[in-house]
Amino acid sequence: MKFSCLLLAAFILHTGTTHDCVTINGTTDFDNQNLTCIPQDLPIDIESLDLSENNLGVILNKSFARYGNLKKLEIDNSYIHTVQPEGFNGLNSLENVSLAGNTLNISTDGLFILTNIRNIINLDFSSNMNSSDKRGYLFYPDEVFQLLIKLRNLSIDLYGHPVFGPGFKYLKLNSIRFKSCCITALQNKTFVNLPDSVTELHLTECKFIENKDIEINLLFPFSKMSIFSFSDAIILTAGTTQYLKAICVKTLALADNDIVDILPYSFFYLDWKHLSCLEHLDLSGNRFGFSTIGIQMLTVGQKLSNLKIFDFSYIPLKYKSANYLPVINYFKPNQLRVKREDESCSDAVIGPLDISIPPRLEFVRITHSWCTTSNEIESEEYCWLTIS
Repeated sequence: MKFSCLLLAAFILHTGTTHDCVTINGTTDFDNQNLTCIPQDLPIDIESLDLSENNLGVILNKSFARYGNLKKLEIDNSYIHTVQPEGFNGLNSLENVSLAGNTLNISTDGLFILTNIRNIINLDFSSNMNSSDKRGYLFYPDEVFQLLIKLRNLSIDLYGHPVFGPGFKYLKLNSIRFKSCCITALQNKTFVNLPDSVTELHLTECKFIENKDIEINLLFPFSKMSIFSFSDAIILTAGTTQYLKAICVKTLALADNDIVDILPYSFFYLDWKHLSCLEHLDLSGNRFGFSTIGIQMLTVGQKLSNLKIFDFSYIPLKYKSANYLPVINYFKPNQLRVKREDESCSDAVIGPLDISIPPRLEFVRITHSWCTTSNEIESEEYCWLTIS
């Protein structure tokens, strides 16, 4: 079957009547061509290959053996459910690979893939779990992960009861993205074997976590973390913020979380030990008014001494095309804009709040928010101020 598949692919490509590809500067694009197997007559010196949006199903042994110069491989959303043990043999130069959106199991298929891509730098293995796999134990193959000494950025799923073995401690990861998250608890031991080199941690769509199931020392393994994103998750109560109180984070992205309220003494209170670390705070796309966060900021304004970027936008409605800020700690200094709209809006219930402005605050965005005025914001130090 292997040889027939390869011959069929070669015949189709030579005829040029069924599939069309584009090769530019060593990059070959076979995106959305309804391929069922890996083409075998491409130039052997190509460095980038995109096979996304196809119908590959199985990656046969030695499917990529002739493409030893590949540095980038994308096979997203191609209905891949099986990788044979030698399916990725020969890819010794591969640095970037994305297999997102298939139905592969990282414990089995991942073992075969990772064994053959020792020089990988960026790996995306996210959105690959079947619903039937979401409740049991998920073992990440640390015995092969620990061999990926060049791996810096990892995107994977976080399902069921995740088990990261001790081999992960040998990695030098910069960022971990759990793009698809379906678990019932985040315990202190969940990430204990992940390397302390991680500076960025992204948890998205963790729909089933409740307050009582998030332990307070969850993030202690990440002593160097500067960016933490918990976007697209449902936080049921404000108590779930308690595990943030004892860590130093430069960027806190809580955009689009459907937060409806922040209870007193739970957010930005005096027992937060590292408020001076915070440089970028994004609270956009939630459902609580500015007074909720403003009242709590009254007591800690001066402690936010390094806060540079503050975004409180798209409140309280749900916007289909919300433009959230990127998760970064900087911005281009020449982006100067002052914008005022809807100045007739007023708040009949909440009076004015006198909040101490953090001394290093440079970027403020409060847009698409009900009843926001800019008349009482007095500062000439902003590089970018948007109120609308």
